[in-house]
Amino acid sequence: MQVDVVGAGLAGLLAARALSVQGHSVRLWGSAEPAPARAVALSGPSVDYLAGLCPEVGQLGAPIETIHVSRQHRFGHVQLHAQAMDQPNFGRVIPNDDLCLALDDALSGVERIDEQVEDLQPGWQLNDRSSEFVVLASGAPNLLRQAGIHWQSPTMSGELWVAIAKGAPVGTAYERFTDSGPLAILPMGQGRVSLVWQVEGPVTLDRVNRAIGHRVRLTDLQAEQRFPIRLHRADSLARPGLAVIGNASQFLHPVAGQGFNLIVRQLRCLLDQGLDDLSAFNRQALADQATWFQTTRTLAQIFQPALPGQGLALSALAVAGPAQRLFVKRFMEGA
Repeated sequence: MQVDVVGAGLAGLLAARALSVQGHSVRLWGSAEPAPARAVALSGPSVDYLAGLCPEVGQLGAPIETIHVSRQHRFGHVQLHAQAMDQPNFGRVIPNDDLCLALDDALSGVERIDEQVEDLQPGWQLNDRSSEFVVLASGAPNLLRQAGIHWQSPTMSGELWVAIAKGAPVGTAYERFTDSGPLAILPMGQGRVSLVWQVEGPVTLDRVNRAIGHRVRLTDLQAEQRFPIRLHRADSLARPGLAVIGNASQFLHPVAGQGFNLIVRQLRCLLDQGLDDLSAFNRQALADQATWFQTTRTLAQIFQPALPGQGLALSALAVAGPAQRLFVKRFMEGA
């Protein structure tokens, strides 16, 4: 089948590679935009799937072997160790640009059209070219509207600050809940970490180090970017001959690191169910989307203020082995 993938970001590149491996004739529209300040946290199952499509992925970035969760200026913390749960690691942290390059290099046989799709009309017509099937991986609002897909955008105040820094905690990811919002410190290898913080106002190296506490000390900020938190999710992920994945389908709060992992599961669901009948894909992918949209939003809201009992809850999780395993299974496998 001739499949047009609209959007050449991470989701589009992944979709183009997976569809071509499955035997479809693929055209990929658009060009990737560099994201030097961004990294993606992949769960173990996501790493395995991507490495099956592009073996180089398994060597990129760095593994997460331990997860440390704590609250700034409060007692109580929990450490989760992958080996204690019979896992080699919890996944990998990979720079966006490195993952884009690896997927791009694997796109042999995929036709590249280096232009943006401005018109997506039922038919489907893309910039006056006809298509048998469209995978919409671009979050452009006008394309969603033209496809007849509506979305919800609940209000959440604040900004996200993302950066790459030196001072790596090898193998350990830290989730630090601060008064302004959650702060994630993710190991990337080569002496670097990826930082994601819900915070307002100027961010300096000293401010980041004070928020992190004594466990990690950063020495340099190499790249920074910030943008307002804009959550959204599409009410439908399919029309006859069209499927929606990636930022076009949802944008989650990054507190649980589920954004790209959800995209991977959506794509796998689409390919498993097939392109001829999208009802099962739409039903399953929407259910997964709704669960994680609400979960990440709730986590960000719960841990932003210093509510009573947060430290106690973390301490309880630290000694509850079955609860830890359930927590890890949920966040690694999305189940």
